[in-house]
Amino acid sequence: MSEYSGYKIKRTHALAPLTSVYEAVATDGRPGRFALKVFHPPASTDVRRFYALEGWLLAAERQQQAFKKDGTVVEVLATGRCEEGAFTVMPWQERTLEPWIKTLGHKGDTLRALAECLLNTLEKWEVQTGGPHGNLKPANVFLSRSGPLVGMTAQLSDPWFMPGAKVEQHRLADLAAIGAMLAQIVRRRPPGAWPIEEAPEWKALGHGGKGWLDFCNYLLNPSQNEGEVTIAEARRHLRKVPKDSNPAKTALLTGAGVLVLVV
Repeated sequence: MSEYSGYKIKRTHALAPLTSVYEAVATDGRPGRFALKVFHPPASTDVRRFYALEGWLLAAERQQQAFKKDGTVVEVLATGRCEEGAFTVMPWQERTLEPWIKTLGHKGDTLRALAECLLNTLEKWEVQTGGPHGNLKPANVFLSRSGPLVGMTAQLSDPWFMPGAKVEQHRLADLAAIGAMLAQIVRRRPPGAWPIEEAPEWKALGHGGKGWLDFCNYLLNPSQNEGEVTIAEARRHLRKVPKDSNPAKTALLTGAGVLVLVV
């Protein structure tokens, strides 16, 4: 069985065409659960595969160097090349956002709490790493605790690396990802063409429904000019969305929505 800088595979967690995730253990027997991610683009002599591997490793190294205790960056314990391509090892994370995007109740206060959490996390990521994440998606977001979403903090992993890409492009991608997550919670499917059209699911949000539709369309707009979509501007637009009429009841529903996922 292959070893990856002192770690070896215990069991398969998720297999995908380009990146697979395994639960790993330390070969020296020290305790702990670890996540091993293996990037395995198809074997090829094409120079694009070389650049893809180099970019993936540079992103992992950026994450490794930026880690600080109690920060927003998931720690990278090891990274390097392997027979399949490249790998990273991180502490095992149990509270990924991915399953909750499909099951969270579509209430205005739930959407607001999640949007605030993600905007705060992105802002702290930029401070900690020196730039946007660029690859925000539910599988790369790890909630800090179970319980109410209000006041929730999170950590991020797997930033994007794109040679020559502007900082603004990465930031637009991050904020569009938030819009896509919120829209999926409301409609129970990823958004399609832009702009998102009015539908019964938005009206079901009550008097804030139109505001949430406008907010998601603002984040997802593919034709934004430079500087039009920033974290500060996103917060300003979020404040325009009417709050739920019964926030106390919604807070209870929101608090019940996020539990520990053990895999």
